[in-house]
Amino acid sequence: MRYALTLEYDGGDYSGWQRQLNAYTVQQATEEALRVLTGEETVLFASGRTDAGVHAAGQVAHFDVQKELDVYRFRYSLNALLPADIKAVGMKRVPDDFHAQYSAKQKTYSYRMYVSRTPSPLRRRRFARITPPFDVKKFIAAAKLFEGEHDFKAFGNTGSGVTSTVRTVYRAEVKVSGDEIILYLTGNGFLYNMVRVIAGTLVRIASGKMSADEIPRMFKEGVRTAGIKTMPPNGLTLESVRYSDYSDLTAEQKGGAIGSEAVESVIRAAIESVGEEKQKGVDWTRVWSKKYPILNECGNFAGIEKYLPQVAEICNGVKTEYGLTDVDAFLAVKDMIYRLYKEKSRE
Repeated sequence: MRYALTLEYDGGDYSGWQRQLNAYTVQQATEEALRVLTGEETVLFASGRTDAGVHAAGQVAHFDVQKELDVYRFRYSLNALLPADIKAVGMKRVPDDFHAQYSAKQKTYSYRMYVSRTPSPLRRRRFARITPPFDVKKFIAAAKLFEGEHDFKAFGNTGSGVTSTVRTVYRAEVKVSGDEIILYLTGNGFLYNMVRVIAGTLVRIASGKMSADEIPRMFKEGVRTAGIKTMPPNGLTLESVRYSDYSDLTAEQKGGAIGSEAVESVIRAAIESVGEEKQKGVDWTRVWSKKYPILNECGNFAGIEKYLPQVAEICNGVKTEYGLTDVDAFLAVKDMIYRLYKEKSRE
């Protein structure tokens, strides 16, 4: 039987995802915990490898076991065994032909950086530091040039034997907050170090050391302009992996169905609550926990993806409209769905 895990991890203390003979990796740490629970030589197959120091908010990996698992109980037991910097945020039974890497249709990466002459100790694990001068308008405008289907040969580093360097970037988005800049790239695939090289290209343009006109030239000629750096790994996060038939692998596969209209109304209420409480400076997660104590006991997402495929889009809307992080936006929506599920299950 095949199961897919969605993993969140801080890669700062690991030598990347893939198992190695002489270094500790995320795959090794997770497989060791799985083997304790399953009693089998469990092997994980991920959507892709992340390098040393790279993080993930939504890495997907599948594994096979002989016996059927209760995904809710198993995931919570697994998290009890995993290190504090690796957690399974979702688990789902998938068909035997599902493959975390080869079934993937889209991936979204983010690259985080801040502009300052002074290093920030609190941001050193998740952000790369950029020194001024830095023209954020040039950065944003140049990022849009990467959207579409292009030959990204000039933006990949050697390290994988790919047969084609043509990729499609569906979305190149930049979020700015104070001195922090986050680049989001969604595409059908990425070459080795491609996101980090794109980020380095944009930084060079924003720093006034290179013209944005170099980007189309690099697409055409396949040769990288001198001086472009591969940005450090700590700023990179694998945000999510999308599958056409299994769109939400953070959803639990247990419990009854909830109608889409009811779910949508609760999500809308969540959006309103987040907006009101954020404006008041209130810790909304704590408020909701007190207001709805059952939230502290819930643990079932009830297969929401079957009834409301646009959950991800609504999460993005919440995130954009109220300036929340990906995690907070997702929790805002999920908490209210949990609440509805419990209310419905008592009826």
